[in-house]
Amino acid sequence: MRKQISRRRFLQATGGVLSASVLAACVAPGGAPAPAAEGGGEAAPAAETSRLWVILDIDFHDTYNEYTQKALQDYAAEQGWELELADSQGFAAGSGETERIAAAVQAGDPPDLVRHTLSPQLLHSLDTT
Repeated sequence: MRKQISRRRFLQATGGVLSASVLAACVAPGGAPAPAAEGGGEAAPAAETSRLWVILDIDFHDTYNEYTQKALQDYAAEQGWELELADSQGFAAGSGETERIAAAVQAGDPPDLVRHTLSPQLLHSLDTT
C-alpha cells in the first residue's frame, strides 16, 4: 500500500526547509582570526549591530504564528542580531505587499526574509529577488 502525502503537508515541509535554509544563509561566514596587534594602539570600534528584518504572512493557526515568531526571536538572539518582525498586513498598511517590497528594495533597504504567498514570478519580474 502506498502512502500519499497531502498537498498541505508537502507545502508545510518545503516552507520549513526553505525558511531554515534562508536563515542559515543569513549567517556571515567566519574568517580566520586576525593577529593580535602589538603595543598600545587605539581601541577597535564597536562592532555594528546586525539587523534581521522579517515580513511574515500571519497564518490562521495562532500556535504556528507564535512558534514561527519565537523561533525567529531565538535565532536572532543567538546571533546577537536586532530582530524586526512585521506582519504583511501591517507592513503593507492597506497597499499591496508587492509594491511595498519593491519600493523597499529600490530604496536599498530590502527585507531579509519574506514568508508570504506572493507570486515568485511577479517578484522576480519586479527585480525584488
